[in-house]
Amino acid sequence: MFYVIFGALCISTAPLLVKYINLGASFISFVRCFSGGIFLSYFLFQDKKILLKEIKKWDISKWLLLGGLAFYLDLFVWHNSVHIIGAGKATVLANTQVFYAGILGYLFYQEKIAWKLAFGSLMAIIGVYLIIAFDSTNIANESYTLGVIYGVLGGMLYSIYIFSL
Repeated sequence: MFYVIFGALCISTAPLLVKYINLGASFISFVRCFSGGIFLSYFLFQDKKILLKEIKKWDISKWLLLGGLAFYLDLFVWHNSVHIIGAGKATVLANTQVFYAGILGYLFYQEKIAWKLAFGSLMAIIGVYLIIAFDSTNIANESYTLGVIYGVLGGMLYSIYIFSL
């Protein structure tokens, strides 16, 4: 339980740290992936037999590689979005991943989308649009548009990461 609480605290403070640390998005993404990889490796190598046996299978490894690449790219574009439009809006845009994950589930697994889910998703997308589109101080700013694109792309990449794992 300690690890869950510690992990939640680390994740919840990430947007603020990214916004106020004076480092580039690619460096922050690299450090987060590298440090996460070290901790993950520790737990994975506790049971070497299963890991080494499973990692040799290409059908598993290709999904792990896709997931790792998608996660790094997600962090990269999300960190750029945080720097440009702020932690709150960037995180809201990245959390649109639930919509893209639903689309991926429909396309690859023929999961049915209930009308209630579709209606709720439409309402949520309209809400996200209203949050982003009516920022009168930044709407005409080209960098703001780029930050929004990065945020949406972050959501797409995060859904690919989740889907691949």
